[in-house]
Amino acid sequence: MAITHGKSAAVYRASTATQDNYTKIVSTTNWTLNVPQEFGDVRVHGSNWVRRLKGMTDWNGSFDVLLDMVGNQTQLQKRLIGTNAAVGGGTAQIALYLSSATVPRYQGKVQISDANPSAPAGDNQVATFSFVGDGTLTLRE
Repeated sequence: MAITHGKSAAVYRASTATQDNYTKIVSTTNWTLNVPQEFGDVRVHGSNWVRRLKGMTDWNGSFDVLLDMVGNQTQLQKRLIGTNAAVGGGTAQIALYLSSATVPRYQGKVQISDANPSAPAGDNQVATFSFVGDGTLTLRE
């Protein structure tokens, strides 16, 4: 089993309209990916066991950054508030790398759902960006 340290992980975003070129989002410190699965319960009279039918798969997550408003994080802010029509309004294509810019990586189209910048007087300025998947999540190996 190969174990890697989280220090090499990274978050990238598509930097062109054709989404064939990814740029590293500066100063990320953490990312989280959730892939919940829906199930429908099948409960039948006379049975002691519940069966489950697979429903739809969803995905969402977040990533934390040391706030850098002069770096490429501003593009995410613009996508969030929909002021950058040239790159799809509120959507972004992202890739979540486990180790630098190599595979394996998760990637897909997301809608930036929330941004929480924070500027405490006695600490680093930080932000958390939350997203929801918009379509298929792909694991590239």
